Amino acid sequence: MKNYKEYRQKDDVNQVTNDQVLPVRLNIIFYVSFVLMTLLIIKLTILTIFDGNTYFQTVNRTDTVTQKIAVPRGTIYDSAGKIVVGNTPTASIMYTRPTGVTSEEMAKEAKKLAGYISISTKKLTQRQQIDYYLANPKNYQKSLNSLNLSNSEINQLSNSEIYQKTVDKLTKDKLSLSKKNKKAAFIFYRMNQVNTLASGVIKESNVSNEEIAKVGERASELGGLGVSQNWLRSKPDDDSLAAIVGSVSSPLTGLPDSQAKKLRAYGYENNASVGLNGLEEQYQLELAGTPKTIQVDTNSSKTINSGQNGQDLHLTINSDFQSQVQEILKNHMAEGLSTGAYATVINPETGAIYAMGGWSRDNKSGEVKANPLGNLNVPILMGSVVKPATEALGLQQGVITTTENTLIDQTIQIQGSPAIKSAFNENGDEVPLTARQALEVSSNTYMIQLALKINKTPYYNGMTIPVAQNTWSIMRNGYEQFGLGIRTGIDLPGETSGSKIQLTNSNYAQFISLSYGQFDAYTTLQL
Repeated sequence: MKNYKEYRQKDDVNQVTNDQVLPVRLNIIFYVSFVLMTLLIIKLTILTIFDGNTYFQTVNRTDTVTQKIAVPRGTIYDSAGKIVVGNTPTASIMYTRPTGVTSEEMAKEAKKLAGYISISTKKLTQRQQIDYYLANPKNYQKSLNSLNLSNSEINQLSNSEIYQKTVDKLTKDKLSLSKKNKKAAFIFYRMNQVNTLASGVIKESNVSNEEIAKVGERASELGGLGVSQNWLRSKPDDDSLAAIVGSVSSPLTGLPDSQAKKLRAYGYENNASVGLNGLEEQYQLELAGTPKTIQVDTNSSKTINSGQNGQDLHLTINSDFQSQVQEILKNHMAEGLSTGAYATVINPETGAIYAMGGWSRDNKSGEVKANPLGNLNVPILMGSVVKPATEALGLQQGVITTTENTLIDQTIQIQGSPAIKSAFNENGDEVPLTARQALEVSSNTYMIQLALKINKTPYYNGMTIPVAQNTWSIMRNGYEQFGLGIRTGIDLPGETSGSKIQLTNSNYAQFISLSYGQFDAYTTLQL
């Protein structure tokens, strides 16, 4: 047996060992804690000082959004006060996208809504069907497994690349959903087009009372889906007036590509209804009015601006008179090689347009279509109606005067070119004509001789035409004084300046054809 002294000595040794180990462990713990606290402080410094502004902007962008709700567009009236285009209130199915919603959750809500409303799927694409199908995690995993990718291959690809491979596989397999799921897929597609905390239209028209009741009763269960009021734009009965007035995009089609950049600069959302053409496009900013503005965050909403309805537009066109002009043109339009008939009725003192009728005709098939805008964008060889401008130009250039303006109507024979005669003088006899008489008989050769005098090369039989350097600019500028070859500035989009033929060596002497309306082409409105 060991005595007490031996045990005591052993205990003392153990106590010394423990006293030595404990400070070492505490020092390690303190050191690790110090390092962790230092790293935490550094991280917090980076987040608050260096990256704080970025995170602040991110929070504001995702949690606070300014919504713009469309107001009724302005009404368009004709000169007699008759409504040409108005608005019809209608119920629509809307979706306001909450924060943090997943594709899977949206797909489930879309499937619920598909059971309560009818919606056309004619425009549903295969890609939209695939996106809806893959929103279900089980379907996505099943499609991913069918790719037979190894783990190393998956690790080398981004999520978007993997998703695209599943899309390509399902496209190749020609995935097609059931009729009910196609409805859900189309609804899902429209929901997916809406930005977070913004609102978009799912079904904009023909919403039945039964659909309103079903969706309204279940709005709290449908995750942002509900019933709201919308406005449908009416259209004129007369096709010719409809073309002038133009059309408006729906919230589903949104901003047209051709105008998107400009309209976004004015603050328009991508799904805004805007004028696509005609007066609806020209007066978009006035007709649209000021949308109602609501600031929405995750907890509340606040009206910033109550909005203002669009301004009304009053036309100088009388819709009944417009219809009559259009009918007269159609009944008296030539056949054969005719490509159409156009007429603008205008107040010559104010420039007010009273009517603008037009028809385009395919001279091969004979098909005729209403085309009133052809008045401002269809260039036509106008012929003899430009002759008064030619005479005015002759007076300006001093080649004739108000008292000395007699020229001989005769056969014009330019070296190497066919002979030119006036229609009233088929024999080419020498007939003296004053400026007034030249207009009365519509003399071609009188105008040609004026042009040659402007070119400083008076006519003689068998001559050649050395063209002076400034002849073309003198003549074209002269016609522009009368609005021929330049835009009129009418308040309709799409006006052209006509068609000025590019000059080449082969046609450089054709200013003589220009003189009696057989070279450059002008629009009816310019005329």
